[in-house]
Amino acid sequence: MTRKLLLSLLLLTTFLLGAVLAAPSQSSSSDDDDDSVDEVVERDGEAMEPVFQQAAAGGGKVKVQFYGESQCPFCRKFVTETWNDIWSDNDLKALIDYEYVPWGNSYFATEACGKGPYSPGERACFYDHCIYKLRTFGADDLTTDDDCFKGDVVYQHSEKEGQVDIYESCIIQNDGVDKAVAFTYCAEGDLMDNTEMSAHELLMECAADADIDVAATQSCADGQGRDIEIANAKKTPAHPGVPYVLVEGIAVPDANGQTKLFLCQKLAEKGHHPSACSSNHSDRLLEHGTAGADKLWWKQATW
Repeated sequence: MTRKLLLSLLLLTTFLLGAVLAAPSQSSSSDDDDDSVDEVVERDGEAMEPVFQQAAAGGGKVKVQFYGESQCPFCRKFVTETWNDIWSDNDLKALIDYEYVPWGNSYFATEACGKGPYSPGERACFYDHCIYKLRTFGADDLTTDDDCFKGDVVYQHSEKEGQVDIYESCIIQNDGVDKAVAFTYCAEGDLMDNTEMSAHELLMECAADADIDVAATQSCADGQGRDIEIANAKKTPAHPGVPYVLVEGIAVPDANGQTKLFLCQKLAEKGHHPSACSSNHSDRLLEHGTAGADKLWWKQATW
């Protein structure tokens, strides 16, 4: 009985195996199955790359936000050295969504916080009273307190700084970020050291290099300057000092020493590996981390 049972089981197994092998193939290329891997996606009438190619190419651009002011020496170093090195590389530039907000440590003088010369304490008070509090209560336009934006603007370094910041904002608005980067590189370089040169003279000097319309920029500054400053004040988050740089929303402890490291790490996370990001960038970031943050100049300027 045992031998007959084993023989029957062997015959049944052979029959079932043959049936499986003879069955029609049910591959993913069947008309009834999802073949989106090879499908060309169309968006607004524009043909896109196949889905699988998009995934292989990476997860989009990396957002970099820079909050600064035109006469801050550390911001000038960031603009003329750190960021210029990054932005001059076309492969890197193509992968970056860059935003610059020229406001930095400026603030509006208010009755609540004081109307004296520049003071870190008044700056902190302005943020708490006029930005943080109003955001907390859900005022999208941040104008529920008339005291917040009706006073004079207090600039950390000089009135010239404020005027150049407005010019830079107008150029961002009217000419785009690429020309704004070129103008800022010129304006915050050696020319800024010339204390005899006015903001308007600086505009005229740097406009040609950046292909900027001087008259249009001046008209923007004259007509929209106040509104631009209010908008920049609202955009600027609480920060210990400037340059204040965020990469994908993460604050870079040392903007002039670590921005490229943070950028390359985030690019790698999105699947991008440009040649400017050497293989040791991520290792260096992990090695350095926030080491030395206690020695940063702005550590003393806590809100």
